[in-house]
Amino acid sequence: RDARDVVLLYPHAGHRIQKAYLPAGATVVAGGRLETGGTPRANAAAQAASWPRVLSFLAEHLPPR
Repeated sequence: RDARDVVLLYPHAGHRIQKAYLPAGATVVAGGRLETGGTPRANAAAQAASWPRVLSFLAEHLPPR
């Protein structure tokens, strides 16, 4: 691990946290459903908490347009 790595833990959230403001839970992939686990409430909370951090990371590391 790099010293700059950050591990974010969200209790009871599933394995795949999507972008915020989208329904939490299963994802449709190639015509089937991919169950990613977690509770709907925990997944939604993880999405809401992590999305600003994703945007901050991108703003810091991507060049301006």
